[in-house]
Parts: sequence; structure tokens; C-alpha cells
Amino acid sequence: MALTPLFGTNDCTTATAASGTAMACNKPTNTADNDYLVAFAYNQSSGGSLTAPAGWTSAGVTSARSAGTYWKKITSAVGEPSSYTWTASAGARWAVIIFRVTGADPTTVLDVVGVEATISGGSVNLPSVSPTHADSVLFGFCYSNNSSTTQSTVGVPGTMTDGKQLPTPATTNTSTIDVAYQQLSTSGATGTRTFTTSPAAATMGGWMVALAALPVQTASVALAVTTNLSVVVPGAKTASVPLAVATSLAVTPATPVQAWLRDTIPMAAHRGGSADWPEETLYAYGQAAAWSPRLALEISVWQSSDGVWVCSHDQTTGRVFGTSYDIPTTPWATLQSLRTTVGNQPIARLDDVLNAYATGNRVLFIDDKGNQSIAALFTLLDTYGGNTRFVIKSFQSGTSIAAQAHTRGYLTWGYYYEADVPSLPSTQASWDLLGMDYTASSAAWASVLSYGKPVLGHIIPDAAGKTTALSKGATGLMVSGVVEAVPQVGAGAMIPLAVTTSLGVGPARTATSPVALAVRTVLAVAGSGGTILVRDITVRPGPVVTRYAAGPAVT
Repeated sequence: MALTPLFGTNDCTTATAASGTAMACNKPTNTADNDYLVAFAYNQSSGGSLTAPAGWTSAGVTSARSAGTYWKKITSAVGEPSSYTWTASAGARWAVIIFRVTGADPTTVLDVVGVEATISGGSVNLPSVSPTHADSVLFGFCYSNNSSTTQSTVGVPGTMTDGKQLPTPATTNTSTIDVAYQQLSTSGATGTRTFTTSPAAATMGGWMVALAALPVQTASVALAVTTNLSVVVPGAKTASVPLAVATSLAVTPATPVQAWLRDTIPMAAHRGGSADWPEETLYAYGQAAAWSPRLALEISVWQSSDGVWVCSHDQTTGRVFGTSYDIPTTPWATLQSLRTTVGNQPIARLDDVLNAYATGNRVLFIDDKGNQSIAALFTLLDTYGGNTRFVIKSFQSGTSIAAQAHTRGYLTWGYYYEADVPSLPSTQASWDLLGMDYTASSAAWASVLSYGKPVLGHIIPDAAGKTTALSKGATGLMVSGVVEAVPQVGAGAMIPLAVTTSLGVGPARTATSPVALAVRTVLAVAGSGGTILVRDITVRPGPVVTRYAAGPAVT
């Protein structure tokens, strides 16, 4: 599993001050259970020391300034304070950056910590480190100082991505701090990394740290396939036909959508779990994603007047946010100030949700409520996995959007209520998956199930609703009460595989005699973290070959 540093608006916070011995920095809005928070805290005083907030661990760097790198494991985001305060042994200018990290190895968060390099001038080479994990992420933490009010811009090495830089307030002495990162592909010495400043700073310093990702583990499973193949030549008493069986086995990981559909009960979090958390917010989606790695996320969207895709079920914002704006006629600059009346969570952009959660095996249901800019929406989704990750959702009458989705290979889900049953014959063909209100009558459920398609019961608020839907024949669930109805899953997860085999025919066998075929292979299973448990291997044969015609019968 890849370790991912997040520096988006709601994933990263900063704080600065011109003086003082204490500096508070807010918790990132999107902080979720099982995240790691990483902080770069800097106080310009020389030779002093910093004291970290409770629960934070120092990476162990000794700095010529009062500065350091710190990390904290988040076990309960709700229980975390709204801000964290560092204190310094002497008062000076402050700069603090806190950012989220997902996918870190809880057994070895810090792969390796480097030593500080300092220099008088505008360029510094941070010393090499030697990570032991091939897939760690390398971070460079750099600071610069000017003996003036000039705020320098830090230039990062070409192999690294600039995550965040932050200047202190412009005073007699002004500093800038920077965090850059790089995904590694091998272990061992990284070599130095050169950071520069423009205009050139009076002094610079910094160090490198590598954080370890959850390991990818493999397991081997012996797979035995046995089949009996009978060949009958029409009109022949005895015959010889060329028959040899050769097999090739291809094992490929299922796409996220395929894997989700193969779950025992595929489930999706309606609006991120609207019965449990403020609906359609990054906070809700973060909580649902942390609850289960196999839980799909359902998102309704509207496009603002300036083209920003906004996560909202309603066209107007009054119900959820108190203040009412019509999203299609309102710019994002106005909408972004909104906070939910319950939970005080900011209104979410679709691209922020996708950046955070359209990863790994996560499936997302997308409902373009206003049928706005459909082609542009699909183009955006294509950059995050397209039809391998997303299911296009709409009310049962939205057959036009279903047709457009199918032209681009997307699976579709059309949902119905009891009153919509008469329209099933004319609309169901547009939808790959069907949905029915879990409170609908048994007759309505019999109608929707009669088409032989997967049917998701909606909208499930609790365990009793789940039981009702499954008793009526639901094969999957659209769930608003995630905590109430969805089993919580830890680090382990199922890894569905698609296995295909082809048979070829070759040396002679006597007609009608069965041919015992035993195929043995080794199946390699790759997963992320934890223990790999391989189970429930099922071999489903294709059609039985009952006749073979290869020219005149041999008598």
C-alpha cells in the first residue's frame, strides 16, 4: 500500500508568529482515524529546544535552530484536540506545518532519520539517508533565514515534489520552511538532495527523513483443477480423434468495481454515511473509508457557476448548511465559506474527495444530480480510474445518462421506489444494477428481482433495515447508517482474483472415453499489510464439450 502525504487545503494546516515561546497549529480538517499527522515545527532561536504537544513523537533530529520533525498516530480523530501547541526555550519567529499521511506502516513508521546540514548561503545539500524499505517515502525538511525582511522562496530538488513552504512574518530576520517529498523505489543510500533559495538566503539548514509504507505481502496457494472431457464423433462406432489438453492459467487482479461486486454483500455509504456524519463532507467520507476498506462511497454532485464540482445531494445549500445558495448559479468562492449546521464541516469539492479516496480498491458511486456537463464529469473520473473504479448512479428515469455512461464503459445503477415498479419494463435495460427501497412490498421486490440483476436495497439506516432488505432478496446495500449496519473491518481485506484458463486439443484418444485432466499451478496473491488469508477458491468450468467434428469418421 502506498504511503501518501496530503497537502490539500483540508489536509494541511500552518501557523506563524513574529515572536513568542509558544505556537499553536490547528488539526487538519480531514484528519481521520488511522491517519498519521506529521509536523515540521520551527523556531528561529539558535541552539534552543522545542517541546512537542502531548502524544507527538520526535523524529530525533538535533537542529542548530529550535526545530524538528514530529509525528502522531490518530486512533480517534473525534477525540483529538482542535489544535496542537509547541513551546520553545527562547522566543523568536515561528513557522509550523502539519500534514496528513495515509498508508504508513504502524510497526515501523520511521524508516530512517538523517542528520542536519547547515550552511551560510543560499544552497544546502541535505545528507544522504539509507532506508531499509524499498517503497518508503523520502521527506526533505528545509529552512532558510535572511538577516532582513526579505522572504525567500525555497527551490526543491528536481526528484522531489514540493509539498508546502511557509515563511515567517517579515521582520528584521525572516525565515522560510519547506517540506518536499519523493516516492522511493529501492532501499539503500538515497544520495544528497540540494535545496536552494531565491533570493539567496543568509543561512540554510535541513535534514531528511524516510517514512515506511505498509508492506506488500505475498502468499502462494496450490491450485488444482480437475476435469473430464468426453468426445463423441457422430455416426462412428469407433474413432480416433486428435485430443490433447494443454492449459494456460492467467491470474489477474480484479478491478475495484469487479472486486466490490464479488463481496458477499457489497455495500456503499450513502452520502458518506448520512445517518452518522454530516452528509457529503470530506469528514463523512473519511469516516466511512476508515470504517471499512471494502465500503463504496456514494457522492451526489452539482457544478457551481464557475465549473467546480460540489458534493451535495440538494441543488440548494439551505437544508445542510443553513444559508441557502443555488449551487449552479453561485461561484465556488461564495460556497466555500459554508459550514454544516451539524458538525461545522465545510462544503466539499469533488476533486478533494477523489484525491483522498479514489485510491486502491475503493469504489465510488457518482450521481450527477443536475445532469450538468456529463462528458466533462466522465473525463474527470477517467483520470481517477474511470470505469474500473466508478459506478454511475441515477434515478430510474435517467436513462440518457446511463446511455452516455455505457459508451465509456461505466457500470450503471438505477434506483426505484414502489411507485416506480410500472416503469421497470421500459427502463431496467438501461441499468446494470438495480435498486429498490428496502421498505417496498414483497411484490415490488419480486418485480425488480425478476430481471436477474444485482439489486441494492436502499436507503438502509440501521441493522434492522439491513435484515429487512436481505430478507426480501437484496444482493447489496446502499447504507446511510454505516456504524449501525456495516461490519467494521481492520487492516485486513479480501483480494478477489479473476482466474481464466484456456484448453487446447491435440494427441489421439479413443472416442467416448473420458479424459482425466489434472492441472496444477501456483497462485500468487499480493496484498497490502497484515496477514494474507487465502480461502474460498472456486473453479467454475465452462460449457461441456459433447461433440467434436473433424472431418470424416474413422472406422
